[in-house]
Amino acid sequence: MFVSTMRYGFIDTYAYKYLYQEVRFNPTFITKGLWHIEAGWLYVMYFLNFISASPKLMLFLSALVIVGAYVKIIKDYSADVIVSLFLFFCLS
Repeated sequence: MFVSTMRYGFIDTYAYKYLYQEVRFNPTFITKGLWHIEAGWLYVMYFLNFISASPKLMLFLSALVIVGAYVKIIKDYSADVIVSLFLFFCLS
């Protein structure tokens, strides 16, 4: 989760950074639909820009939600939660 906020040159990081910065200065970018991305996600990025201008906040919150969802699924459906969480965090 913390690795996602430290990356600079991963494949999709540049696109996320561009979208995050573009939405801040151009709210009409949300309604144009140029990148065929859900408007809700662009609105989230727009409001996160008021908290921080750094795209690392968006990457961190996205990773937090994804890891939280994995942990909840593992907790609900695993017979051995400790081993499943250990494997999840060590293998991913």
